[in-house]
Amino acid sequence: MGTTFSVEALAWIAASGRQYERAAVLLGAAAGLLQSGTTLDGFQPLAGHHRDCERQARQALGETAFQAACHRGLDLPAEDALAYALQQPPEKPPEKPPAPAVSDGAPLTPRELQVARLVAGGRSNKEIAAELVIAQRTAEGHVERILAKLGFTSRAQVAAWVAASQPDGKGRSAALAPTASRLGSA
Repeated sequence: MGTTFSVEALAWIAASGRQYERAAVLLGAAAGLLQSGTTLDGFQPLAGHHRDCERQARQALGETAFQAACHRGLDLPAEDALAYALQQPPEKPPEKPPAPAVSDGAPLTPRELQVARLVAGGRSNKEIAAELVIAQRTAEGHVERILAKLGFTSRAQVAAWVAASQPDGKGRSAALAPTASRLGSA
């Protein structure tokens, strides 16, 4: 938690210095460092600073750029997130290659694919959280990232994408089936 709070505080400092893209990347990195189901909501003094920082960065960057920067931070491995927070790499983390088209395979993590299937099954965020034994806010975050990664604006679009990605009659397709390479095993 100490590391997460430190990265979060560096985001606030970046925002106060009008480095809004850096602030958004650090907010995403801090969120990625949080353990599943943990939020800053229980730490009211910190939650207020977080909301202020997020609001300033969103206003300065616009929603699309803010989300993109946040996702870059969220996708950083812990070691890279800390290096970025300490300004050891270049000021801007390396650009990620564009997400593959749906036909090239799912641009989602195995957990996001699992959540997408539950969304397609008509489950609410609360039901998803209960089924996966995670916090409701964590489920909401997964749904938000799925929508952003796929370029969708509604859960119905996610459901349609899942349905369209299941042509083999077994309820899964290459786009949705986790592969050994996606899961990190050989």
